[in-house]
Amino acid sequence: MLMPMRGGRGAVLVITLLGMVLLAALVMFVVNVGQQVNRRVTVQHSADAAAHAAAGWIARGMNTVAMNNVAISQQIALVNVLDAAEDATRFTAGEMESLAEALEEQLGMGVPAISDGRGGGPAVRDVVEDLWEAMLVEMADQRDLLMGTAAAFDETDVREVTFYETPSGDHGRFWRSMSAMRSVSKVTMRQVGEMAQLAAVHAGRDNLGHELGEVVLAPMRPSVPFWVGGFDDFERPVKQGLLPEGVDDERDRRGPYDAAFGWRHLVREGGQFIPDFVQASNGGSGTVPIGSGAPVTGRWIPGEVTGYVTYGPQRWLLDQVWSFNRSTLRHSRYAARLARMASMKLRYLWPGDDDALSDVVLGSVVEPEWVTGYD
Repeated sequence: MLMPMRGGRGAVLVITLLGMVLLAALVMFVVNVGQQVNRRVTVQHSADAAAHAAAGWIARGMNTVAMNNVAISQQIALVNVLDAAEDATRFTAGEMESLAEALEEQLGMGVPAISDGRGGGPAVRDVVEDLWEAMLVEMADQRDLLMGTAAAFDETDVREVTFYETPSGDHGRFWRSMSAMRSVSKVTMRQVGEMAQLAAVHAGRDNLGHELGEVVLAPMRPSVPFWVGGFDDFERPVKQGLLPEGVDDERDRRGPYDAAFGWRHLVREGGQFIPDFVQASNGGSGTVPIGSGAPVTGRWIPGEVTGYVTYGPQRWLLDQVWSFNRSTLRHSRYAARLARMASMKLRYLWPGDDDALSDVVLGSVVEPEWVTGYD
């Protein structure tokens, strides 16, 4: 008969207890590791949020400075154009008045006899008279428009707006505005580091949560280098739409206005006019080549794009005036006169150029990728 040994009692219980202890330790280890990973992820998210908030404030500050610089360069150009607009308007209004009076006097005397050599003189004379009468109506409308603009200048002393030293002894409103924007830019760059640090602290704390409130978050105050330029730094932006000397993008140097608004003129070489074969002028059938007396028609094939010329707010403003002149003041020389006078005033600001608006930079264009650069 076999009997169990008394010394083996409780062995299973010991093994079970030991296994439970090990299992509990493993569970506690897994839970602790999970908590540590969660804390690390939370802290990392908090640090990322702090960095993102700080970078956002730095970007806002730099955007403020950039837009202030753009606005200052636009106001400098507007000073030249608006200062020249008063004299250009008065001169052109007087010129249009004289031309309209001369044309009206000529119509009163009648159109001179015209002979076309084929007996059609009276018909041609009637056509010329109708054209003159239509031109007189258009010139009268354009004269009234210019006279109204000149009257508006009579009610406003432009010198109080455009002059640096006004007759009243103060700076002009445009120059005071530019000075205020410059001060805002300086204060912005001096305080942007502190604002970025405060934004980082708040964003980091908001992302930590209450359970990790004991974590210390102390982001450093970023230092953003900047320099305060002078008035001459606006010469290239106003004339050419480029950045000041020494701060160009060495890769393409397009300038802020070309990059943001596409302010450039394409430069082409060559080009060809392709004439069409036209219907015979004698009423016959078929077509006849050029030189038969029939009207010449065809199409122009532009040449290859070899480069581009960037321009700034001064040229942009004058281009708007040219467009207005073609559509509304086409019988006047207002746009040409304004462009010449504005260019002269631009030379007063930055003397030394023979032609203030011809000092341009030619960039190369490689199609079809449109890779820009300088030769």
